[in-house]
Amino acid sequence: VAPSVDVTLQLDTFTDAAAQAGISRRYGGIHFEEGDLRAREMGRNCGVAAWHKAQSYFDGTATRP
Repeated sequence: VAPSVDVTLQLDTFTDAAAQAGISRRYGGIHFEEGDLRAREMGRNCGVAAWHKAQSYFDGTATRP
């Protein structure tokens, strides 16, 4: 079953998008609450680490592994 008209969602942040994605999977029975919340936390931590790494390249302080 699909909507008879287009549905447009406007999400202001990646956090909002992650919340909507997690909630939809919970409603669909694909995930459970604890798994959703822990996955969002993990995603946020990965995003923060990736941003810090990217910033080190931007400002010239990146080191070689």
